[in-house]
Amino acid sequence: MKTDFTHAPAKLAVFTFLAVFASIVGVGVLVVPFVVQKVEGRYLLIQADTNARQAKALANFAALRLKEGISQEEVTHELQVLLTGADTDRGFSCVVHRGTTEFVCHPKSMALGRSITTKQASFVEMDATRNDPPVPWEDAMARGYFGPGSLFYPDGSSEIIYMASVPDTDWTVTTHENTSRVRSELESLNRAMVFGAALIGFILAIPSSLAARLVSRRHEKRIEAEQARSEKLLLNILPPSIAERLKNNEAVIADRHPDVTVKRRSTSISS
Repeated sequence: MKTDFTHAPAKLAVFTFLAVFASIVGVGVLVVPFVVQKVEGRYLLIQADTNARQAKALANFAALRLKEGISQEEVTHELQVLLTGADTDRGFSCVVHRGTTEFVCHPKSMALGRSITTKQASFVEMDATRNDPPVPWEDAMARGYFGPGSLFYPDGSSEIIYMASVPDTDWTVTTHENTSRVRSELESLNRAMVFGAALIGFILAIPSSLAARLVSRRHEKRIEAEQARSEKLLLNILPPSIAERLKNNEAVIADRHPDVTVKRRSTSISS
């Protein structure tokens, strides 16, 4: 029986395309979030260290200026000039009075003199050895906590901060990094990388499917040639009707004759 290879190359090409495309997209979907998560963790650690350096630098600057005999009013003005203009949606520094919990310096002048209680932020210390529940930010400020931590706001946003004391004052310098913004940007990166994996999968799947179709067609031509050779040999040995039955895998290939008479020829031999 002759095998029909009419649709085989197309089917193989489609299967190859889908297999290559699905494999690359699958790897992207599984691997990209893991990579992005590692990047996020590393970034937050680096940013926490940067926050600490900035807070300590501003606190040391303020302490040095006060030791030089500069009044608190003048130092406050100098700090305000340094902090004004910062993008509060990304990250910023400010100075808070621990006693009154009011902003002494802030990038937004409208926040000056306001209490941090208006932020309604919950504070969590950044300490891996502890699992303390969140406390109001003003409580952490009032008890004189200094070091890294996280702030959580009612709208769902969050920040990593570092609080550093200005020696011989009631001031605390705090530096902030908007972690919600960081996560949003990393989510966009995640989507872009998954889309990139899908695009790469599509680009690679096309030549792969074409190559599979070409190789498949070559093998099919060889098989077809062998089949034609076998059929030709079969026709040389058997009658066409019998050969056709063999090709069709029929169980009975002999012709049936219900009434058959067999004649015998007798040959006389004379001596």
